[in-house]
Amino acid sequence: MKKIWMLFAIGGLFLISCSDDDFSGNEIPDPDPVVYTPGTADFSNYVAVGNSITAGYSDNALFVDGQTNSYPNMLAGNFDLVGGGAFNTPFMADNLGGATLFGQPLLGNRLILDFTGSPTPIPVSGTGTTEISNTLSGAFNNMGVPGAKSYHLVAEGYGNVAGVAVGLANPYFARFASSAGTTILADAAI
Repeated sequence: MKKIWMLFAIGGLFLISCSDDDFSGNEIPDPDPVVYTPGTADFSNYVAVGNSITAGYSDNALFVDGQTNSYPNMLAGNFDLVGGGAFNTPFMADNLGGATLFGQPLLGNRLILDFTGSPTPIPVSGTGTTEISNTLSGAFNNMGVPGAKSYHLVAEGYGNVAGVAVGLANPYFARFASSAGTTILADAAI
């Protein structure tokens, strides 16, 4: 019985000791707003050239969320704080990651982890709506091409839609190449 009264006494002291009066007058002032400046750098035109990691390739596919979370897109968002210009990305049509060439499936969908049974990666269901032969127009700042090697950056015809089916061109670059005979570096310089 004495133990129960002791617990009530300790509990009562605990409740009485809880008060917000201890912190009045000790508030931390709000810091001054941060002002970003570019210094002497010019961030008005940023172009990223590279391979899969530059493009935002993840989960075994290229898809909108992966491209949005690519490091060039994140950098461009920070450059925008100091007057950076527009950053154009050749976005895929959906978040499935798959693509077709003349209506036939060419690239598989992104993978997700299936937790039923043994956890294994499986493709997302559905058919990707990105059509490789529908070439995007305009100048792009994210020139990341999944699967590209350093020598592909100067390879003429690497973005030729006609060469995709026979393995002479990259389907990702064929989507946004300015012409059939251009190179990745030539398009980056536009």
